Amino acid sequence: MHIKHLIPLTIAALLLTACGKNTENSSTEISATDLTAQAEVTTSAAETTQTTAAAATTITDSTETTTVSSSANGHTDIPPAVFTTAEPASPRSTGGEGGEEHGNDPQPENFTYLFLPDSVSMRLAGGNYQTISYDFSALIDSGIEPFYYLEDLNLDGSLDLAVAEDDYSEYTFYSYFLWNAETRKFEEKPSYSLRNPVVHPDSKTVTEMYNSDENTVHVTVHEIVDGWLNQVQCYTADFHALTLKDDSGSIIAKSENADALANALLAYR
Repeated sequence: MHIKHLIPLTIAALLLTACGKNTENSSTEISATDLTAQAEVTTSAAETTQTTAAAATTITDSTETTTVSSSANGHTDIPPAVFTTAEPASPRSTGGEGGEEHGNDPQPENFTYLFLPDSVSMRLAGGNYQTISYDFSALIDSGIEPFYYLEDLNLDGSLDLAVAEDDYSEYTFYSYFLWNAETRKFEEKPSYSLRNPVVHPDSKTVTEMYNSDENTVHVTVHEIVDGWLNQVQCYTADFHALTLKDDSGSIIAKSENADALANALLAYR
């Protein structure tokens, strides 16, 4: 199942305390040139409306003239292409029917998933198979249906359970409960919390992307090693300075215009 979200041009600033967020804190250094995850950006985006005043600024390079939007404070707005969520690179599903035919085959793809204010239950063959404690009360009280999907996050051959942590805004955090092939159950505690992750099976990487303000976008890259995610690099695109930096603060690209910077950033997404 493909899930697409259109990202608004402005969101509330996030308190950025680290490049990425996960409960496994191991790290392996690799260079940016070793990363082969390519952008998978959908080309059909719905129109996005801005209510703030904006003026047009024309930026000219040696080959073409590109018109981009400039906000009231004079900063260059981030191109809409950046805010189009990438197509999932790995298959996703929402489980099965939990029928009698799967009674002896407890696998994530065969479960029916039931959400209550304080838990999520996996049903199989008409009965309860596993219940994981999780606080959905704030969402349910707000009339929001809990959102989840199944995906092989760590590329171990089994589907894992991703559950949205908040109200499914464009930069939603997802808690990932990994499937344990030995116990044939999900782990009781989430192993990772990731912002709209995209799994890239070919390069064995997982990428996240989010913006901390109207001019700054971040990409975090995780390498999958022996079934675990290791954060290896972060990139920050500054659409005011038109620069792309790695997590050491070194400038790895400086662009002539916002569209060129977006393309440089999306190569890591």
